[in-house]
Amino acid sequence: MKSTRANGATIALTLILVTAAAGLAAEESKHSSALPGQSDTKAVEIARATLAAMGGEEAWNNTRYISWKFMGGRLHVWDKWTGNHRMESQNRDGDQIVSLINVNSWEGRIFKNGAEVTDPEELAALLNSAFRGWNNDTYWMFMPYKLLDPGVTLEYLGERPMEDGRVADVLQLTFEDVGDTPNNKYEVCVAKDTGLIEEWTHWTRFDDPEPRFTRPWADWQQFGNIMLATNKGRDLDWSIHVYAELLETVFTNPEPAFQQ
Repeated sequence: MKSTRANGATIALTLILVTAAAGLAAEESKHSSALPGQSDTKAVEIARATLAAMGGEEAWNNTRYISWKFMGGRLHVWDKWTGNHRMESQNRDGDQIVSLINVNSWEGRIFKNGAEVTDPEELAALLNSAFRGWNNDTYWMFMPYKLLDPGVTLEYLGERPMEDGRVADVLQLTFEDVGDTPNNKYEVCVAKDTGLIEEWTHWTRFDDPEPRFTRPWADWQQFGNIMLATNKGRDLDWSIHVYAELLETVFTNPEPAFQQ
């Protein structure tokens, strides 16, 4: 990938490096050797069990190429092994944006309406948007695989019924020095009957009195050797695909548009 060397882009990328999560950019690290220091034993046991129910850590690590559409909109294509990532989106002005970045090296190129963006300030802003989109959208897609990531603290809150009446074990997630929004708090419900996360509740700040939302994490399906939830509410098609092979040009050529 082409590195952004202009001053504006370099400053923006430096800020991203300071504030963004290493998180999914370091997917290949072993969860078992990087447990959050403050997580309680019961919560960790449940997190490990739900990871196994989704296919297990080995299956997750061996899955290389995944594509999906966040909320049915912007398209992501991710090579988990190299960190190469393609995002196709549309800005508020109707411009077609193709971002070709590497989430491990934090380098990338941006194309707007087919032309590469070279203006330092515009490039910096678009790269910042691409990396923030990556952080947000991958968490919505793969959160259950990240329960044991470094910087995540898990607490077991006991059992309670989900909105559909089924009983679940509830885990609280808080964060330390990770992500664009480290003050977030989540509660995830691991259904007793399936062993899978099937509901989550989100607080913008860990000390907010009321949550921002509670939504399903449902309709789990098999993709390759792993399980992924296809329903996050709003009746939207996330268009999830797992591939054994993809051409390298997917991550280097802005044209043509990626066909799932």
